[in-house]
Amino acid sequence: MADMYETEMSAALAALQQGIYVVLPTEIGWQIACDATNEKSVCGLINTLRKHTLSFNYEVLMESEQQVLQHVASIDLALFDYLEEQHNPTTVILNDVIGLADECLSSEEVEGVPIRICKDVLCKQLIKRFRKPILACSMQVSQNNDASESFKIPQFIKDEIAYVLLSPYSQIPSFKKAKRIAWLVDGSYRVLEA
Repeated sequence: MADMYETEMSAALAALQQGIYVVLPTEIGWQIACDATNEKSVCGLINTLRKHTLSFNYEVLMESEQQVLQHVASIDLALFDYLEEQHNPTTVILNDVIGLADECLSSEEVEGVPIRICKDVLCKQLIKRFRKPILACSMQVSQNNDASESFKIPQFIKDEIAYVLLSPYSQIPSFKKAKRIAWLVDGSYRVLEA
């Protein structure tokens, strides 16, 4: 089991380094991810999802507060205290983000970049070993699609983009609904999705 885990983790790391995508479970469901600093990978993934899905959300996953500090030029440290108190995964829209692919920094829906500090052990380990943030996308490919344990990789992903699957061997993943907030300059926040 440990050997299989290490083999898949190594394959996922190699994929990210080569600009290939990784399908993996995070706290909020199965997501498809790539190197958030690689412009070509990010553009390729977002353009493919725009073409084939009813809707999709993306966020930049980071493994620690320190990694957030490396990629956000100015940040209210009270945000980290707020995040510590949250029981569900919380994605925060932040401004003054640096060192990511330009496509991560532009969105028609919101101003700023959606960032989440990952708590899922498998995902956190991947990001820590990769040493860079990853862009993770959740998608709705049909009216009945949700982020369930029985997630099936959509055919368009199999047909159009190279990917590696990273599976949780120790247990069946359990997912939580994410909260999405915008952190404001005065230290307050606005809930965008609860």
